[in-house]
Amino acid sequence: MNYDTVAAISTAQGEGGIGVIRISGDDALRIADKIFYSVSGKKVTEMKGYTASFGKISENGEDIDEAVALVFKAPHSYTGEDVVELSCHGGLYITKRVLRAVLNAGAVPAQAGEFTKRAFLNGKIDLTEAEAVIDIISAKSRGAARSALCVKEGALRKKIDGVKNDLLSMAAHLSAWADYPEEDIAEVTADSVIETCDNAIKCFKSLLDSYDCGQAVKKGIDTVIAGRPNVGKSTLMNLLSGYEKSIVTDIPGTTRDIVEDTVTVGDVVLNLSDTAGLRDAQDSIEAIGIEKTLEKVAQAAILLYVFDVIQTSPQQVQEDLEKWMNSGKHILLIANKM
Repeated sequence: MNYDTVAAISTAQGEGGIGVIRISGDDALRIADKIFYSVSGKKVTEMKGYTASFGKISENGEDIDEAVALVFKAPHSYTGEDVVELSCHGGLYITKRVLRAVLNAGAVPAQAGEFTKRAFLNGKIDLTEAEAVIDIISAKSRGAARSALCVKEGALRKKIDGVKNDLLSMAAHLSAWADYPEEDIAEVTADSVIETCDNAIKCFKSLLDSYDCGQAVKKGIDTVIAGRPNVGKSTLMNLLSGYEKSIVTDIPGTTRDIVEDTVTVGDVVLNLSDTAGLRDAQDSIEAIGIEKTLEKVAQAAILLYVFDVIQTSPQQVQEDLEKWMNSGKHILLIANKM
């Protein structure tokens, strides 16, 4: 497919050791040749794929920065097109200045996600793999990164393709058996058709059932810390967060509003919420806080219920938990002040 040759800064917008400007399209090599001058004198258009060259970026006789040009030839590149990646120093000004030189040389600005879009349109990746790219970039835990990488490498596509191939094979066999009865083609039985369809349904149901788990790994699990006043909820919040996120005092009812943070525990991301203590409200502000607590608990997948082992009886714990016991959420009891 023929598109404009596009360019963009492919590294994060900030200061760093290296900044990468990616150019992709039919004219990528020729555009790079207009601004990149290797120390060896070799032109970018003369370089082989998967090779690099050190030189300088210059425009109108002015040196902008030293850089390394890395060449990928179509179709063996991320986008399936000719690609040049210019690695320069990673300053905000320098990367933008190099990008401006590339655009002045004939490239057009890439839209958000354009390189991945071109990879999809050129048949380098499918939609599941394209979606996995952003998941890899935004992963907040090892589990999320591992899951996204599996999808990027085609784990989901292979399962779907397996079902598709079984259904196509069955349809082809059925068509051939019906259209050519005089040929020696094995009879298609109702049992074999039902078995193939049942296997397809089971596979897709399994994928659908794993959706919530996948979302939890990717986006984190909504987790609420709840309990009666002054039992240590905010202390637990600060312990898991690693800093003083919530105010801690010996005065019951200190926390009135929802205090939120995202933490990684092992391989799992928890979207934590510290909440107001559960009791008969002492004023209208605390009543609103308790109402918000109950709403947050109802939405959570995990409830960390904290209680004071000295001041709270088993009957009181049971009384607090009864309203959530059949909600389907995971409840972890945390005995504090032992």
